[in-house]
Amino acid sequence: MCSPTKLLAVVVLFFSLCPAPGLSQDAMDILRKVGDTYANFKSYDFAGNSQMMIEVDGVKYRMTLPQSMARGAAPDLPLSFQFQRSTWQKADSAVQVDRPHIGFSPPGAGFYDFARLPEGVKSARIFRDETLQANGKDTSCYVIEVLRSPHEASSEDAVPAPEMFWIDKVKYLVLRLSFRTFNTFNNGHFPRTMDWVTTFNSYHLNGPPVEWLV
Repeated sequence: MCSPTKLLAVVVLFFSLCPAPGLSQDAMDILRKVGDTYANFKSYDFAGNSQMMIEVDGVKYRMTLPQSMARGAAPDLPLSFQFQRSTWQKADSAVQVDRPHIGFSPPGAGFYDFARLPEGVKSARIFRDETLQANGKDTSCYVIEVLRSPHEASSEDAVPAPEMFWIDKVKYLVLRLSFRTFNTFNNGHFPRTMDWVTTFNSYHLNGPPVEWLV
């Protein structure tokens, strides 16, 4: 018969070797399901906003840009984006500021082509669970950290930064993503790096194309 001390040690070892609840599913399998989900949509329309963080002359700025993303009924049509007027703030303040006298490159469509999300992934891991609001409801998400080859928007000498994806556990929709882009311009008016967080808080699936897309 095991002593209470030995029994406790066995129990501790068992739980230390078992994955945490909700984190046992393979991250790559989740990414493949996301890819299949978006590839099978006839059309979709996501709305939300992107925030971009930059640093210029030692001052950090945050730009908020309302954003819509849609694909029409034809699966071979490219992704389409609609960006509305942006607002600028200092990163540590809620007060709006004039747009800094700098240029920046918007992220390429490759960051949002979720049908091809599994392609080029070097490693992926489930980072944590988190709940987001989508279509007015609390939605439980996997937060997955992905490392893959640089996008076309990155310069050749840029070190790929991990990307994060918040993925609906039931519908396998990407509701938030964060990533970094790199400027290729050798110009002091362009920040070297730009950190983006895009959040989609509403969506319609397999409906008629939205008016702005038509």
